[in-house]
Amino acid sequence: MQTELLDDLQRMQSDFAAHRAQSGLRNRLQNYFDTLHTCETAEGAVPHLFAARVGGLRLLRAMQNDSLPQPTAPCFSVSLSALCENAAFCADLLCRASAKRIFFTGEAGVHAACRPQAVLWVILNLLSNALEHGAGRYVFLQTAYIGTQAAVTVANEGDFSVPVFFSAQAKSGGGLWFAAKTAHLHKGGLYLAQSEGFSTVTLSLPAAAPDLPQWAVPDFTDWLADGLSPIYASLCDSIFGTPPCENL
Repeated sequence: MQTELLDDLQRMQSDFAAHRAQSGLRNRLQNYFDTLHTCETAEGAVPHLFAARVGGLRLLRAMQNDSLPQPTAPCFSVSLSALCENAAFCADLLCRASAKRIFFTGEAGVHAACRPQAVLWVILNLLSNALEHGAGRYVFLQTAYIGTQAAVTVANEGDFSVPVFFSAQAKSGGGLWFAAKTAHLHKGGLYLAQSEGFSTVTLSLPAAAPDLPQWAVPDFTDWLADGLSPIYASLCDSIFGTPPCENL
């Protein structure tokens, strides 16, 4: 079974790299995780199954980064404050192997007009970059209103290379590429600032109008209970303590 899982994963990785149909690839990946779960139930947390899970999550992350939000998808009023507070709490619980701490320090009641699943993925991409590539132990997730914009900021110790920040946005399928495209779709922005040994990356989005339908932020327990949730997929390297891969 170990060989079959690794062979399946390699074939899916090759098909993804060759830009084959993602709908079929998603079904195959679901079957892969179903088989993996059966093996984990029978064998426990053995090394080859651990590697198979991390490899599958990395592929899931790459597929998500490659799937940009559609302009026709509806916008909702999304509580960035609640979304970021839940994300920070889950990340802080799960990322023990990285020996880092994640704190939400933002304002309450910050709402943006956006496509929620895409914006959640952007937030997690920015958090993943801070955990994997930032210096120091602490990462801060913040929300605030800046003029007519609702903003999410991820701050960490260390200097984020300015050339890398901009070049990564042109790298198709990367985390910052997805973030920049999502910001542009919403007529927002993606910004980098550095001061006093800290780097901050900010996503700005239009503030929500009062009449926009509300989106219910998922309970953090839903993310923790689902091993394939966006939290596990986006932060898999930090959660499982494996060597960081290129996800900028």
